[in-house]
Amino acid sequence: MMTDKELSRLKRGELLEMLLEQSKEVEKLKKSLAQAQEQLKERAICIEEVGSIAEASLQLNGVFTAAQEASEQYLDNIKMIEKKKETEMKDVKTQAKQLLENTKVECLQLKNQMEAQCQQKEIETEQKCAAMIAKAKRDSEEKWDKISRYLEEFYDAHKGLRELITFTGDIQRD
Repeated sequence: MMTDKELSRLKRGELLEMLLEQSKEVEKLKKSLAQAQEQLKERAICIEEVGSIAEASLQLNGVFTAAQEASEQYLDNIKMIEKKKETEMKDVKTQAKQLLENTKVECLQLKNQMEAQCQQKEIETEQKCAAMIAKAKRDSEEKWDKISRYLEEFYDAHKGLRELITFTGDIQRD
C-alpha cells in the first residue's frame, strides 16, 4: 500500500487508474466469491478434497477476508482522494481570494495615481491660464500705453484740436 505522500504526488489520472484497478480487483474477488458460493451450493467442494468442513470454512473465510480487505482498501483510497480534492478546492479558493485582494489593491493604487495626475494637470492648467491672463493684461496695457502716447502726440501736433475738444466738452457739460 502507498503512503500518503506518495498518493498526494499522484496525478488525477493516475489516481483514477488506481481506482479502476481496485474496482477491477474487487470485481474479480466478487466473481471468485460468487464462484465459490456457487460451488458450495452445488456441493462441488468435496470434503475429501478439502479434508474437512473446518478446512473448507477456512478456505472460504480466506476468500471473504481478501474481499473484505480489498473493499476496505478501495474505500480508504476513495476517502483519501476525497480529502485531497477538498484540500485542492481550499487552495483554489484561497488563491482566488488572494487574487481578488491583489486586484483591489492594484485598482486602488491606479485610482490614486490617476487622481494625483488629474490634480497635477489641474494645477498646470491653472498656471497656464494665469500666465495667459497676465500676458493678455501686459499686452493690453502696452497697447493702451502705445495708443495713449499716439493720442498725446496727435494732440500735441494739433493743439488747436485739443482746445476745440476741451471747449466742446465744456459746452456740453453746461
